[in-house]
Amino acid sequence: MGTWVEQVHGRAAVFLDQLMAWKQAEAEAKVDISTAIEQLRKMVESIYAEEMPLARILDSSDLVLHAEGPSTSTNSPGLHAFNWLCTSAEKQIRTLAKSIFEISDFDSKVLYRKLDIRFSGFAPGSIYAGFSISEIESILGSNEPETVYNTIKSAVRQLPVIPEYIGDEKISHGISEIMPDPALRDASLEAVFNLSPSGRAGIHTIDISSPDTRKNALTTKERVVLREALLKPISRQKRFGRFVGEVRVIDLDAGRFQLRNISGVGNLRCVMPEVSGELGKKILGCHVCVEGEYESDPSGKPRLMFASRIIPAAIPEQTSL
Repeated sequence: MGTWVEQVHGRAAVFLDQLMAWKQAEAEAKVDISTAIEQLRKMVESIYAEEMPLARILDSSDLVLHAEGPSTSTNSPGLHAFNWLCTSAEKQIRTLAKSIFEISDFDSKVLYRKLDIRFSGFAPGSIYAGFSISEIESILGSNEPETVYNTIKSAVRQLPVIPEYIGDEKISHGISEIMPDPALRDASLEAVFNLSPSGRAGIHTIDISSPDTRKNALTTKERVVLREALLKPISRQKRFGRFVGEVRVIDLDAGRFQLRNISGVGNLRCVMPEVSGELGKKILGCHVCVEGEYESDPSGKPRLMFASRIIPAAIPEQTSL
């Protein structure tokens, strides 16, 4: 099938061959077909002017967003709409990457500083914008950056498949089959929710695609369903448990926090929509015991906690080797 750019060149070549053939026929038959020849020439120009920019974006991006709405209906889209699209994309890619860092055992601060998100390009036709993740440099010969880079790249490229599981009122449980890690699934749903248009920027539809998935649409309808899903995340199987760890990161708007350094578990993404600013100040940087139902990944490791109670806990004693 070839790259998108190769396909555009292929289509243009067909018209160029026809153009040359018609010019030769005009010369041999001495018949004026200049109008038809000019139409072919304009078609070739249109292919390179309109289709090539998008083809280059599709070939070089991990995520492509196409916005439609009143602010994008001309060749000169509103600056507010364009800024919203680019800012939202960068913020959600960074937030998703940060979540991956935090639920992993990697050095999240070092890796986050090394995260490099590139704007792949802009193409006409409402607003097409592409974004890519650059490889993360090695840390003292460690393979951590390469491993987490592949995880982030895969997660970003999988975002466009999420709309396929958004129903009229809820998210299909089938999404847990393609995203078996509940923590990563929850972070991905949060990213897609924040990429969904609210209508305030003059954008009513966002088409989202990647090299690994087909194009799917996000509208205000999907945004409503996603908001409810984030308040009550779906799960395959929950168990009740208690985990002691340190609260490092709290997102009050999302109702999420990270519990780190849990014995035998590592890090755990916690959901608590009703967490307040007052409670957040009390637990941030502290060791706490979190109670509630949790969901594990296919290997049995706890990954997502539905917190119902948070109580102070003593700092675990450190044992020397």
